[in-house]
Amino acid sequence: MLRDYQNDALDAVRRSYLAGIKQQVLVMSTGLGKTVCFANLPDRVKDILPNQMLVVAHRTELLDQAIDKIRHYNPSLRVDKEMAEHKADPNADVIVASVASIGRKGTKRVDRFNWDTIDKVVIDEVHHSTANSYLNVLDTSGVLKEGQNKLLLGCTATPQRSDGKAL
Repeated sequence: MLRDYQNDALDAVRRSYLAGIKQQVLVMSTGLGKTVCFANLPDRVKDILPNQMLVVAHRTELLDQAIDKIRHYNPSLRVDKEMAEHKADPNADVIVASVASIGRKGTKRVDRFNWDTIDKVVIDEVHHSTANSYLNVLDTSGVLKEGQNKLLLGCTATPQRSDGKAL
């Protein structure tokens, strides 16, 4: 069961998307359930974004936590991992990927996925997203292209970077 503020956050993401805001940041303090929120995203937007979701993170612990939460809240969805020796099923409903595996320049791992069917991209710890590896994923996924209808949702507790770079 979601807490009221988590429901409010998901409702705000949905409303903002419907209002045309396709690139969003969800900011919550540590421990308030950012992972729980994005784990519930597929169900919350299935009528407007019915296709695959990609979740990108930079540490094994974050990937495994995301997989556990997404499976808990969506037992009927196929959730798979793309990292190191793990090769995600390209047809999984949710692909949880390490940025090191799919964000390297020139990696062939991204060629296995149909980027046209991924309509939700979640970046966990989005304050890291100014790194080239993340930018490669964002470019490959198409979420930054003009006129596209994909949702880019960045999640973080620390939206202000110490180097002043904008997210």
